[in-house]
Amino acid sequence: MRTILADGEPSVRRALRVLLTQDLDMQVVCEVSRADALARRVGEVQPDLLVVDWELVADEGATALAGLRRLSPGLHVVVLSLRPEARAAALTAGADGFASKLDPPAETVRALRAFAPRAPVAQRGGRPARQRDGATHEPSGGRS
Repeated sequence: MRTILADGEPSVRRALRVLLTQDLDMQVVCEVSRADALARRVGEVQPDLLVVDWELVADEGATALAGLRRLSPGLHVVVLSLRPEARAAALTAGADGFASKLDPPAETVRALRAFAPRAPVAQRGGRPARQRDGATHEPSGGRS
């Protein structure tokens, strides 16, 4: 699953990258730190999932999320925020999911798991893993 991380804090993007790639087998294809670059990168990259800090899109809310989906049809959006009370606004604006940055990482993983690619019965320990196109490949044994 091709994913864009959009957050102004590099440390948050690094932590999300680890959660997405190691815990959920997602591919981070782009990172964005500013709202003014978000729409351009979504249009260029055509991600399946956008994980975005609510502060980057809150001013435009539903308009921003609808515009991003026009640029990448089928886009799923999960909003993160330091303000748990932003949940209602984000979901009303059209976000598919929400996670508070104040929650433990396990809660963020749970919120993102609904969008993770469905893996074969077992994907770790030398067994085949599913690629974005649904094909399987044998693990290389090393990090790429």
